[in-house]
Amino acid sequence: MQLVRAATVALAVLVAGCGGDGHKTRVVRVPSAAMSPTYRTGQVVTVDLDAYRSERPGRGDVVLFHPPKGSDPSVDRCATVSQPANGHPCDRPLGGPIYPTVYIKRVSAVGGDWLEIRNGLVYLSRTAHGPFKLQDEPNVKGGSALCSLCNLRKPSKVPPGSYFMMGDNRDVSNDSRHWGPVPFEWIEGKVGR
Repeated sequence: MQLVRAATVALAVLVAGCGGDGHKTRVVRVPSAAMSPTYRTGQVVTVDLDAYRSERPGRGDVVLFHPPKGSDPSVDRCATVSQPANGHPCDRPLGGPIYPTVYIKRVSAVGGDWLEIRNGLVYLSRTAHGPFKLQDEPNVKGGSALCSLCNLRKPSKVPPGSYFMMGDNRDVSNDSRHWGPVPFEWIEGKVGR
């Protein structure tokens, strides 16, 4: 029994040990095609757990985080019940974070941003009435005509201290469009290669 405990602790230290630059890291496997072409399904990536100790995530960062209760398939909804069916991206998550579940997504908008989704692409403004500007997202696969969450043209505002997360493969990503922005406290770290 002691040998099993020692092996478990050694594995935990290996997985959550220190990176070469002194930062704590975690190694995770990409679970789905939601982040392709940036990351392949099954690809192993390193997460810098200290990346946001002195700064906040920025638009374009890929992060590891705990999703809200509304992302669970058994719950599957936004806190604002009419969204996203009414054309707005979800503006509030339903319930707190799900532990130990973690997702890997790209920060598409930050607190204070107003956003619209057109053909799977993000358009941002600092006001509800625009003008809305297309974001530069070079790795993103825009949405197809079959993607129900790829055209949410009614603006929603990201709450202060929260982040709107989207997968790069917009057709298949289960993300903030459906279940809302993620508060900073739910973010574990920045994903690298």
